[in-house]
Amino acid sequence: MSSGKDLRNTILLGLLILSLLLLPRLSSPIGASPPTLLISEVLYDALGKEPDEEWIEIYNAGATTIDLSNYKVGDEEEQGKGEGMLQFPADSSINPGQVIVVANKATAFFDAWGFNPDYEMVASDEDVPDMIPYTAWASGRVELSNSGDEVLILDDDDAIVDAMSYGNKTTYFDPPCPGVAAGHSLERSPANVDTDTAADWIDQEFPNPGSVTVPTPTATATPTSTPTPTDTPTLTVTPTVTPTPTTVISRVYLPLVLKGFD
Repeated sequence: MSSGKDLRNTILLGLLILSLLLLPRLSSPIGASPPTLLISEVLYDALGKEPDEEWIEIYNAGATTIDLSNYKVGDEEEQGKGEGMLQFPADSSINPGQVIVVANKATAFFDAWGFNPDYEMVASDEDVPDMIPYTAWASGRVELSNSGDEVLILDDDDAIVDAMSYGNKTTYFDPPCPGVAAGHSLERSPANVDTDTAADWIDQEFPNPGSVTVPTPTATATPTSTPTPTDTPTLTVTPTVTPTPTTVISRVYLPLVLKGFD
């Protein structure tokens, strides 16, 4: 009898240990949180000189500041190939809701848009920070093809944070974003929506670097209690006592005239 009891106790102990081992796995959240650093606009077919006037816009859709020092942006989707990948300079960051523009050349961008970009790929203006070639990933320059290309962001570990493809490239979107006319851009609209499909993007006839479209949350009406009607007090008119007219009767004393009797 004791051997049967020992066996049962051993089985129960084993089940207890197994449940304790599985508990952390069962309590872990399922699925990763959506990325908050997003490519929000790309102008790849400029009206002026190419690639000088090309630019990439990035938006922080999250609620925290992101350190960009070890982040990269470029058009080379495979490590070790010949397109371009550029790393942000040290101490770079992007605040919640902030938009940054990485232009090919700051001087060309300024001539086209009237203000400086946040970063430039090719040195042309000492006042604008230069992106750094990330040769551990790619050996070439970032020059966006008009027929089709990819744009991607890599994090500290070279994992893809966000990516898009357009024209004849189905690397990330299949179908890809349709190509646009010269001078147009591809814009994520709204800027905070990411379904990893071409449906997130529109043909923007009027590019607006440094600005994004984010829907304004609709305010929820707070129900207000209807005040209970208060009875209006009835004005009671106190009747005015009208004095009853008093007739004063006065006695009139008339002199008595005595006439003698003849």
